[in-house]
This record gives sequence, C-alpha cells and structure tokens, in this order.
Amino acid sequence: MDLVASTDKSIQWTDGMEDIQALSATLKRRRQINFLKAYVDCGNIRAACTSVGINPASVRQWRENDEWFRKQYLEAEQSYRDLIEQEVHDRAIIGEQVPIVGKVLTPAGLEDQIIGYKTVKSDLLLMFHAKRHIREYRDKYAPDPDDNKPVRESPMVQINVLIDRIAEKATIALPSSNPAQLPPADDDVIDVTPEGASPSLHSDITPEP
Repeated sequence: MDLVASTDKSIQWTDGMEDIQALSATLKRRRQINFLKAYVDCGNIRAACTSVGINPASVRQWRENDEWFRKQYLEAEQSYRDLIEQEVHDRAIIGEQVPIVGKVLTPAGLEDQIIGYKTVKSDLLLMFHAKRHIREYRDKYAPDPDDNKPVRESPMVQINVLIDRIAEKATIALPSSNPAQLPPADDDVIDVTPEGASPSLHSDITPEP
C-alpha cells in the first residue's frame, strides 16, 4: 500500500475478467476441436463425448448457439459419411482378402494353417452401393423430371431456325431458275403471232376511242 501511495504514475485497476473470458473461450474451442476429431472417427455423438470427457448436452448447446462449431460439425459429419462410402466401395467392388485355412502336415501332426488368401466381395453392399449412385436400381425409381424438359433456346437461335425452315419450304415449292434444271416440255411451242405484228402484252384490254 505504501508503494502505491508513493508512486507518481497513474494506476489502472483491472479485475482480470477479459483474461478470464479469453481463457475460457480458448478452453472451449479446444474441447470442441477434440470432440470433432473423435466424431470424425466414430460418427456417434455419445461415443465421441465419452472419449473426450464432454457432456452431450454441451454439444447440443454448441450446435444451437455457436456458428463456427455448427459449420465444423457439418464438415465432420460429411467426413464420416465419406469414410463409410469409401468402405462400402472397397468391400463391394475391390473386395477383402480372406485367409484360406487348411490342414498342413507338421512334425506334430495335422494342424490348421493359412494356406492362401481369396478375394471376397459383398453382394449386399454392392446392391446398396448401386442404389446409392444409380437411380434405375432403386426400389421406387422415378425418372428425373429434368431429363424430359425441352431445351429452351435463345430468341435469336429460334429466329434463325424459323428462317431456315421458311427458306427450305420456299426452295421446295418454287421451281429452279436455272433452265438446265427445268423439266423438258412434252411438245414444241408454236408461235401464232401474225407476221409483222408484235404480240400484245395486254390483248384483253380494249383501247379507249
């Protein structure tokens, strides 16, 4: 007390609450990270809490009130699903190496020993794997509505297609202007215009007096 009273510098008293809160937040984050690591390995909330010494109620509270933990929890959940998916793929398609046990003659007599290995695949897991990735293998298969949706072209493309169709119809309906492509006439054309007279283009019109 004498030392404080004799100093000529200002003293700012603190209760250390900020440090305590920062330490508490750090410990909480570490507990969350430990839980997430355990959850990725087992995929079970209660088992993960038991392994790291956390109450499951704390995990529920974190998921409701902590945005960072909620996102990390979803990532951990997806990681565990990917782990299951890989394991199903390996057992269904690649298969497991199962030992073959046979009788082997030894100095002590016949004994059961491993004489080889065989690859065993799971038809049941393959069925579920196929249903997971191929819609046609599912029990209640419904075609994807997007498969039958008409392709909507841009207005400019639609106009160009319409112009091409009109031009195609006009080409079919009208004869070609090239004389070489005209069909041959059955009879020769006879000119009946009197000699010295020019044919009138409007012979059906009576001139006025």
